[in-house]
Amino acid sequence: RRGGNVSVFMGPTAEATERKRVADQQAQRIREALAGDGLRLVFQPIASLEGEPGRLLDTHLRMLTGDGSELMAMDFLPVAIEYGLMPAIDEWVMQAAVRQLAESDESGGDDPTLFIRMSNQTLASPDAMLKVWQDAVETQRIRPAQLVFEIGEGQIHDHRSKFAALRQKIIDGQGRLAIDRFGNRHASIGLLSTVEPDFIKLDPAFTRSLESSDDSARRQFAEIIETAQSKGIRTIAEHVEDANAMAQLWQLGINYGQGNHVQSSMTADEPLADN
Repeated sequence: RRGGNVSVFMGPTAEATERKRVADQQAQRIREALAGDGLRLVFQPIASLEGEPGRLLDTHLRMLTGDGSELMAMDFLPVAIEYGLMPAIDEWVMQAAVRQLAESDESGGDDPTLFIRMSNQTLASPDAMLKVWQDAVETQRIRPAQLVFEIGEGQIHDHRSKFAALRQKIIDGQGRLAIDRFGNRHASIGLLSTVEPDFIKLDPAFTRSLESSDDSARRQFAEIIETAQSKGIRTIAEHVEDANAMAQLWQLGINYGQGNHVQSSMTADEPLADN
């Protein structure tokens, strides 16, 4: 009826074509956000349960949309990963974090510390991200330990040689290291001796075990906490949502808590340091 010489895609092929079209559009929006002013940082406080001085903040990323709303990282990072955009995003985050710390230092108050995640793609080639940090330290815009490099435990197990090279560069630069989603593998405790991170962020299964009374999980994490304490490694519990969990964390000897009950997130417009 249409005169021939026409291709019509139906079924799974059509679905795949449409999905690629949508992903292409989102990837382009991410590129435009990187080139323009379309990304911003949000910070969630990590509270000391022992009253330690200083201010620790977890760094999160948002992307602005055309209508002025924001996309959470989980809404656009999967496409960024698919299109190989994570190294550029991680470098942007590091640059923005350095600016925030430098501005905070000029305003006075306590020195804040930012936790910065590193993706698998950047772990494979971290030089650009590291150079932003190293240049900021050399020009005395920040102190080395003000940025904590955060790597997932799964990344370490999957990319041991690449992680070992990164770890050495962080140590040489007097930086600090955190392992997140820690403790849900049989090899977890061994990492505390071989890697010796400054912080571990316990896997969310730990906080859930407090609510569900999962004795097996609690015993597993209790051993991890005890081992970390013996080595001077600071422990952080995430997704803390109520006062009861806070009390249990303190009793177990956890050093820090993070979550909506602890304190809500801050935007990049708010001062990082307590004056």
